[in-house]
Amino acid sequence: LPSMISKENFASYRTLLPLQLAVFWLIIDQAGYFVRNIPFKNYWGLAFVFLLFITGFYNYNFQFVNPLRKEYQKISLYMDQHMQSVPDTVYFIRPDKRIFTSLYSTRSTGDEFGSPSSTRDWVPEPLVRQYIFEKTNSREIAGKVKVVQFASMDEFNKQGFAATTNSVVISVDEILQ
Repeated sequence: LPSMISKENFASYRTLLPLQLAVFWLIIDQAGYFVRNIPFKNYWGLAFVFLLFITGFYNYNFQFVNPLRKEYQKISLYMDQHMQSVPDTVYFIRPDKRIFTSLYSTRSTGDEFGSPSSTRDWVPEPLVRQYIFEKTNSREIAGKVKVVQFASMDEFNKQGFAATTNSVVISVDEILQ
């Protein structure tokens, strides 16, 4: 019934799924009152638990974990290809928060689920430093790299930065697509 009222994808929508489950369970419980066949009631309960398990597995893996895993793999592969030596400066252009919607058909309701993790402004610097630390095994070298981040490609172009021989531009939107 709640899904008939609101058209939402509950992959990352936290309140609609519990509401749907509560209303569904109340309807099933009331229907079970009228059903006198005990084995049928038991099978219905098992089917409901199985449905919840499948739904949870799908949402967690295909709407949340797999897109993030692909994001990290692509960013890491890009850094492997373009950081042969340790750069002085890394220009990190954060992705649009709605890019997962076009790539993986996920929907975000403003929280961290359903959007790229590198969209948040606190992610690029530790991400780049961690990558450099893993490659060089030196926190000092990773700490010396300057990470300049931009919210979009337009903002990067407005600033007029130019990539030098010892700098790297990471545009996550282009990497993901």
